[in-house]
Amino acid sequence: MSLEFTPVVILGAVRSGINMLRKVLVGWPALATWDCDESNPIWRHGNLDWPPSQISPQRATPAITSYIRCAFRWIWRIKAKHAFVVETACANTRHVG
Repeated sequence: MSLEFTPVVILGAVRSGINMLRKVLVGWPALATWDCDESNPIWRHGNLDWPPSQISPQRATPAITSYIRCAFRWIWRIKAKHAFVVETACANTRHVG
């Protein structure tokens, strides 16, 4: 599934200023994002019963990957089709290999 925009995922530790960075970035007209902390359930889709620290890349089945891409496409559509969709959830830092 190709995307009509560029997804941007920024990783940052808790209390590192990542939320402040997010607020600055989404002030730009070409950027869109979810309201703060709305995206964590998207990343956990299909893995809600797993502790977050134990969700490995292998658990990203094609169905889960498709769901995440559709969520990015949805926010892109409702936010006036900006060029970039930015995600800055701190919880994602523990999923990087």
